[in-house]
Amino acid sequence: MRDKHLQIDEDSRLLKEIQEEVGRRLRFDRNTFTALLTVKFAIYFSLTVILYLSLYRTQSPQSFIACYIVYGFVSLLFAFNFSHDFSHSTVFKSKRWNMRCFTFIYSLVGAHAEAWKQRHIHSHHFAPNVEHYDSDMKISGLIRVIPGSMYKWYHRFQHLYAPLAYTTYSLFWIFIKDFVILFSREDDTGYGTSKNFRYHVSFWLQKCFYMAMILLLPLFFSGQSWHTILIGFILMHMFQSLFLLFTFFMTHHVETTAYPGIDQNGMIRSSWLMNQVKS
Repeated sequence: MRDKHLQIDEDSRLLKEIQEEVGRRLRFDRNTFTALLTVKFAIYFSLTVILYLSLYRTQSPQSFIACYIVYGFVSLLFAFNFSHDFSHSTVFKSKRWNMRCFTFIYSLVGAHAEAWKQRHIHSHHFAPNVEHYDSDMKISGLIRVIPGSMYKWYHRFQHLYAPLAYTTYSLFWIFIKDFVILFSREDDTGYGTSKNFRYHVSFWLQKCFYMAMILLLPLFFSGQSWHTILIGFILMHMFQSLFLLFTFFMTHHVETTAYPGIDQNGMIRSSWLMNQVKS
């Protein structure tokens, strides 16, 4: 996407000074960093595997549902702690290995890795909190989160229905949002995503992997009834959704956060640096 921010020389010089200062101050031992990151990855991966296998070891429906919920929470923490860095190719020198690990972790939580990476890098980091540019602002028209955005009659009641809607966010993301993006010609951020053959293959492989792992295998091999599995699945997503959205709100919607506007030509009324700082 072509840059839509104002070019302000003073802000450009400030950004360069910040980058140089970070380069001078940021010092770390690569070996220590690698060792700590490896231990951290091993802990989260082991907990995720252990909790998933516990679904097939427990006999009590109540314990099964509890394991389902805790597994969902830990797998989400696993994704939170690693997927972002993998998506920016900052863990390995190889972009291919970063993408492989990123895709694997995102597959554990059911989201399409490539679609999120494109939105995150080319939309959210491009213009955070800018309506029509930051795709994170376009969760649903059902809930109004941007001051000055279009107000509809039902938004006066959103304080009543929003808490319930929030519990379905991860289900909405996995089973609706990803599919809308897949079948759209150009997603609503405006930067576009090439829906080539490889994109479709990765999409369906990741979705099938998730459905098989989280629903089909427990259905056939856990010994639990289908309604117990369904209850566990829904409750897991309710907890995941609330955690996701509370985290989302803290990174977007706090009292002093700015929401940079655009002019009639689609230009953002801010430099890129000030867009980052104020939002």
